[in-house]
Amino acid sequence: MHFPKLNYKATLIVSACLLAFGIGFGFFAFPKLLKKMVTGQINVAPGSTIRPLYEKAPFFIDFRVRLFNVTNKEEIIEGKKPKLQEIGPYFFEEWKEKFEMVDDDAEDTVTYHYRNKFIFRPDLSDGLTGDEIITMPHPLIMGMLMAVNVDKQAMLPTIEGVLKNLFHDPADAFYTGRVMDLLFDGVGVDCSSDDKTTIAICMSFDSNKALRKIDDQHYAFSLFGGTNYTDLGEFKVYRGKKNYRDLGRVISFNGETEMNAWDEDECNTYVGTDSTIFPAFMSKEEGIWAYEPSICRSLGASYRSKSKYNGLPVLVYEMDMGEDINIKQCFCRDEDNCPPKGTIDLFKCGGVPMIASLPHFYLADPKLLEGIDSGLNPTKEKHGISMLFEIMTGSPLKAAKRLQFSLEVKSIPQVEMVKNVPDVIFPLFWVEEGVSLGREFTDKMKNSLFLMIKIVKVVKWLCIVIGALGGILSGVMMVMSSQSNNKVTMPNGR
Repeated sequence: MHFPKLNYKATLIVSACLLAFGIGFGFFAFPKLLKKMVTGQINVAPGSTIRPLYEKAPFFIDFRVRLFNVTNKEEIIEGKKPKLQEIGPYFFEEWKEKFEMVDDDAEDTVTYHYRNKFIFRPDLSDGLTGDEIITMPHPLIMGMLMAVNVDKQAMLPTIEGVLKNLFHDPADAFYTGRVMDLLFDGVGVDCSSDDKTTIAICMSFDSNKALRKIDDQHYAFSLFGGTNYTDLGEFKVYRGKKNYRDLGRVISFNGETEMNAWDEDECNTYVGTDSTIFPAFMSKEEGIWAYEPSICRSLGASYRSKSKYNGLPVLVYEMDMGEDINIKQCFCRDEDNCPPKGTIDLFKCGGVPMIASLPHFYLADPKLLEGIDSGLNPTKEKHGISMLFEIMTGSPLKAAKRLQFSLEVKSIPQVEMVKNVPDVIFPLFWVEEGVSLGREFTDKMKNSLFLMIKIVKVVKWLCIVIGALGGILSGVMMVMSSQSNNKVTMPNGR
């Protein structure tokens, strides 16, 4: 039987080319081409695809607030442990916007101011209207008392008189009133007294975001009202056009290239992005880092696992505040006073002994829970921080950022209204910022970038399989053809 050698040689050559193309293009050339294409598009320079999205997100972030109602105020005043009742969530739309953007092409940077707009959604607040009456330590009265006790104890004999002037002779250091007054509408503060100490304290109110000036003698205190659609500061970040790995990385905030809240440079350094954008092709080991001005800290989340979200491959990151996030001494209030495990001491940041943690003291020192009689039940699902990232583009597809704010309460013998209160880290409220991109957004990614990847993947393996099979078949047939041509013909009659 005769096999045409030339056809098998040609098939072998074609098969080898297909195999080489499948391996070379699929495993080496295309990944480099894809990375160049993606990193070339993902930057926030003017004219880029994502610049408009970076300036103003086309969707709102879910903003939920839960507060801790005190059910045994009189007992706490006498020294008993707090009994708490969580109320919420109060649901708000949070719209993020950047403005006054100034680009520097030489530095590849953009400087901008930012603001958040909150819109209350009672229809998504489980029947809550904001008119509910709540009792908790008064953030301003109790906060001022505790702050004076930390570093201005010489004022303790006069601070009670100041509080009587500002709050019309309060009976205790607790707030009982409407939830929405405390959150946004404002609780009245009267600065009409001619007492010199009261006047001096009132003069500091103009720079406090929590206090909205009504007129020359009156202010309104609220937890979030002063930050609603107001200028929250100036960021300067890299645009990521020259170096994609720098995208969003913070260079300065309010003109300062480092913080001044902490005692050493290593704690004052900005680490990570402005939290609204992240670089493409981040490695798992890097983690997700962002700077948060409200707590004077950069916080990071670590890689945990792979998963899927709306059919897209994602990496799961979690922030474990149970790890020693205060390992650097400069995050401590002083040499002998470091915050409990799993918490952040905000005294150096805001001048009030507030403590940040995960909600319900999840992953924090168990002693914090021991200081509360009832009302806290930490679980990972409700109180942990997790983020799902599409790592190729650096896109957060689903995220839940949760943070609880508590007040460090201590008894002060010189002040009647708090002379018997227990020493406790007292939870006040916690917030949750959440985003879950719908299929409208994820389908666009699947139908563009990931569809192209899928097509290339199919073509790659087709080339490899066809090339390998064709090469093997051609080689076998060439061997068989060679054996046929070399076969010895036996003489007749033998």
